[in-house]
Amino acid sequence: MKKRILSLFLTTVMILSTLVIIPVSAAEAENTFVYDEDTYASTDEFTITTWEDLDAFDKVIESGVYFSGKTVKLAGDITLPSDFGGIGINNDGAKGFGGIFDGQGHTITMSGHTLVNEWEGQLFVFTQDGGNSATIKDLNVDGTMNIQQKNYGSVLIGRPLTKEVIIENVHISVDVYCEKQVQCFGAFISNLRGATQYNNITIKGCIYDGTVAFNAITDLNGGFIGNVQNGDGAKNITIQDCVYAGTMAFNADGMCDGNGLFIGQIQANTGEKINVEIKDCYSIGTMTFATTKTNPNGIIIGNKRDANSTLAVENFYYVNITNPHGGDMGLDDGSGSKSLSTTNVSAKTKAEIAALTTGAFSQNSTMTFKSAMVDNQNLYYPAPAGLVKNGWLSSLSVVSGNATVLGAQIRCTGAEDDYSGIRFVSVFKKNAVTGAQTEDANFGIILIAKSKLDTMQGDVTIANLKAAGGIDIQATNAVEVGDDYYRVNAVVYEINSENYEDEIVAYTYVGEALVGESVTRSIYQVAELCLNDTNATEAQKTFCATIVPQN
Repeated sequence: MKKRILSLFLTTVMILSTLVIIPVSAAEAENTFVYDEDTYASTDEFTITTWEDLDAFDKVIESGVYFSGKTVKLAGDITLPSDFGGIGINNDGAKGFGGIFDGQGHTITMSGHTLVNEWEGQLFVFTQDGGNSATIKDLNVDGTMNIQQKNYGSVLIGRPLTKEVIIENVHISVDVYCEKQVQCFGAFISNLRGATQYNNITIKGCIYDGTVAFNAITDLNGGFIGNVQNGDGAKNITIQDCVYAGTMAFNADGMCDGNGLFIGQIQANTGEKINVEIKDCYSIGTMTFATTKTNPNGIIIGNKRDANSTLAVENFYYVNITNPHGGDMGLDDGSGSKSLSTTNVSAKTKAEIAALTTGAFSQNSTMTFKSAMVDNQNLYYPAPAGLVKNGWLSSLSVVSGNATVLGAQIRCTGAEDDYSGIRFVSVFKKNAVTGAQTEDANFGIILIAKSKLDTMQGDVTIANLKAAGGIDIQATNAVEVGDDYYRVNAVVYEINSENYEDEIVAYTYVGEALVGESVTRSIYQVAELCLNDTNATEAQKTFCATIVPQN
């Protein structure tokens, strides 16, 4: 029998949080990157915490040291300067990164820097290590960037010069503005063109949810990869457990063709094949057009392929896009007879994609679903498990009605901070509320213990909830989520142990009306999930073990 909760909200501290990882400020952070030519060979791991560290790291790469076989860990959030030129350089031969870059879940924010020349301005201009492998993983990239040159552009990698590239658990939200006739833009990789280099490319567990605005006529651009061609060697490309949730906006009144939400162009120039597999992915993104001067573009791929290139698509779901010429756009540019193979591929509504379960994906898929369910409602789209370190992804939440309660998760801090708690999140439609981020806000959340709610007399109203002990959190500290929503986060700290097993009911309200309700999990239930979560930190697991004793 659940323990009754009589004084939970009288003995807890209510705190509003923005759920944004707070960057380490320049005043607080210490530079941690140390490169010593004499000890480099025996050093396996390097650490980057500040922009100064990243800049020093770039200078070492430009000198011809590629960190082959080394691991470079990001230990803090970094904002790039407006004149950022990219890691690596095309000067007296290309020089790039060739090790493992582990973002450890941190965020690099771009500050609107401008890419003027072909090989500059991407986060990693090149990958290079003499022909082996480069990995970029567990990283968030946000902000804005501009491209003011004609050919090639990317957020993450300009051009790989390694035989293998692995991109895993990378979430890109950067908004990109292209002012000239950009070709071969890809948010993750711009250009895979050449001879024996970059034969194996893997993009796994990644998301793009920004906007790429093409303000001039353009072609051959992709959401993940721009251009794929070969010289005298075969290429194998795998994109798995990935989500396209962004927008390609074609704003010029001129020809635009051969653009795809996943890949722009695949073209085998020789007898060697290009083999592309797209598996366990979905698209809720779109293309917008200011012109009808378009040849066919595609949801998956844009440009025509020759008979030597193959594209196998399995477990792929997408929201249809209207073709400027009428009808739905389709998966590709109309060249489906040229080695396009599909298995379990279908168009769906956004609601249907949000309702997908494990059966829609393969057994080795890393898409996560359990964090997507609150009270048996699909409040999130499936998400790559490696990116769901905080329990949810705001950009992949689904809001029905004017507001939705997105559930609860453990909130704990370091051992020196003698408190912990449970966090609640609600998302409101902007057009349903007024006074956001002001003292006159007319929307918010009321939290009440279920045991109190069960004994409450009368109808469930805002007034009765408050009278029964519910805590009203006015949503003055709302965070914008895209163009349409506000997010409000409430954290209850200092929950006494006798209250761990009590569920808490969260009500959302707009004005004088209750518009949403959800019985959240108890802190005990959340702690159980935490202990089984491979992405939980050791500090979180240690705290959760005090709630759920282990045998």
